[in-house]
Amino acid sequence: MKILIITALTILLSCVSYPRPISSVKLASGANFYLVDSTNFEAFSALQKVTVFWQEHELSFNVQLENADGSFHIVGLTPVFSRSFLISYSKGILDYKEHPYFKYPVNPENMLADFQMAFADTQYLVSETLNLKISDKKREFRHNNELIQTVTYSDDDRWKSEINIINHKSDYRIIIQTLQYDSL
Repeated sequence: MKILIITALTILLSCVSYPRPISSVKLASGANFYLVDSTNFEAFSALQKVTVFWQEHELSFNVQLENADGSFHIVGLTPVFSRSFLISYSKGILDYKEHPYFKYPVNPENMLADFQMAFADTQYLVSETLNLKISDKKREFRHNNELIQTVTYSDDDRWKSEINIINHKSDYRIIIQTLQYDSL
């Protein structure tokens, strides 16, 4: 009986509840990406098509990415444009809500980090545990000279570009196409 109670408590305590405070996301052992405060982004709204590749899987969906009123939001959309999930980040607090019937395999912390690594101005991507190398339409995030994540752009303007994100440690790839962008 004691083992059953201890096991149940361990499972309950290991569950992540939202909203919750967060300042960084672990990309690999010893490599943390420090999240960018939403006040360091311009105010915008963008409709985007996202395609995620992992193992033998591929998943495409649209997101509404928005930074307004001091909050950074990623809204996942179903094929009929209803909300499937919502990731919000403001003042160091991450909130995540998902639709009970449309579940995508989303890790909200990593998705937030991926979008910030792709769209934040490079001056805000400085980290103690990640080295950022910037070259012609490419951002490389390294830890101890080991390549952790690559972000490449097809155009100089990140909002007109097809963006390719490769996480070399977790073995996934994301392609982001901005369908509509509005400065707020």
